[in-house]
Amino acid sequence: MSERTTQALLREVASATAPEPSPPVSLAPAVAPQVDEKAPPSTPAPHVDADTARYRRRVLLTLSAVVFALFLYWASGYFFAYTDDAFVTSDFVNVAPYISGRIVSVNIVDNQTVKKGELLATIDSTPFQLALNEKQAKKTEAEAQLAVDQDVIAATQAQRDDALRVGDQAVVNEPLIGLVDAHAWRIYANYKESVIRHMKVGHTAWVWLDTYPWHVHRATIQGIARGISREQGERKMLPYVAPTTDWIRLQRRFPVTLILQEQSPDIVLHMGADARTLIFY
Repeated sequence: MSERTTQALLREVASATAPEPSPPVSLAPAVAPQVDEKAPPSTPAPHVDADTARYRRRVLLTLSAVVFALFLYWASGYFFAYTDDAFVTSDFVNVAPYISGRIVSVNIVDNQTVKKGELLATIDSTPFQLALNEKQAKKTEAEAQLAVDQDVIAATQAQRDDALRVGDQAVVNEPLIGLVDAHAWRIYANYKESVIRHMKVGHTAWVWLDTYPWHVHRATIQGIARGISREQGERKMLPYVAPTTDWIRLQRRFPVTLILQEQSPDIVLHMGADARTLIFY
């Protein structure tokens, strides 16, 4: 057998017994995933947005309420006026004697109700009787002078032994007794000058007396002051209404006189007592 024939047979045997090689698998190099240093922005949670919305809503409601309250306060001056700077008063009469002399008796006591014609006090008539006796006894000048001297000594001793009560000296035109008129009660209410322009005589007012709380009394406007004094001092023809503070400029207040209507006899008023008043225009 030739050499070529032998080589051909060997190739056929090798090709029949040897397995087919599998196709080569290309292996890609393993590459690690790159991690970005900055994380993507997270989406805010829904409840955070809801809380912010509720907070903004509350702020807006609060501001709206404040603005509305200020508007109501400004607009209320066109419908009604209120003040707690008010008090009860009446006519106060100072009773003064026409003559000077020693008081020998006071026939009334403090806070007593008196009527017209009642005797309030008595002044010693001895000095005046002495003067009368002196004129009547001119013909017996010596005897009259002796009687005068004796009466003067007695009066001087009485003044030394005696102590606004019995034994005090009554002086001409100086107040001796003060009387409060029980039929002239009225309320003085001081209102700001920005609201008195809406008030008229005869308007109805409502009065709260601190002496009788939880009871509202009806009253009417009797008068509105046309002027006040801007300087504090002794009592003048015009009333002085003091501002509440000295370091801020405030509106001036004018007295408005109110008369109680349908006053119950069970209500006892006291001069100088505090009151609160409300007036609708």
